Amino acid sequence: MKFRIILLLVLFIVVSGCRHNNQIESWEGNYSFFESWPSLNEGINHFMSYSICIYEEDGKYCADMTIDGWMTLARYKALIQGDSQSIELIFDSYLPENMSVLYDKGDVILTFKKNENEILTYWGEYYPTLIENQESGKVYFVKDNIDD
Repeated sequence: MKFRIILLLVLFIVVSGCRHNNQIESWEGNYSFFESWPSLNEGINHFMSYSICIYEEDGKYCADMTIDGWMTLARYKALIQGDSQSIELIFDSYLPENMSVLYDKGDVILTFKKNENEILTYWGEYYPTLIENQESGKVYFVKDNIDD
């Protein structure tokens, strides 16, 4: 009898963990956001390109974040926590080629929330360059639609 109870408990824990991961699975994919502004030098514009790739690795969901642009070359790995409606990207480590040190392990970089067919961004420790893009709760990132 004890063996059956332990077996059922283990099975419940495994199934619960899988169900949670299945909720996050819908977030897998590539997301991008781009901003630009004119420089003081005529004819030259500055830009920032933000890319997030969410994927499953060893039973956990992770994100590789890439930020390229004006005086910026940033590469981060984040862990994903959340469900089918909302996820947090939590800083884990710096990736090769990273040129900036801004975060501590465990910092919430940003949060995505689904609102019908849109993805709302809530800035955490990270926020974009342009002031007009720093307001949380708006659509900034879009999910790339790639057919297999």
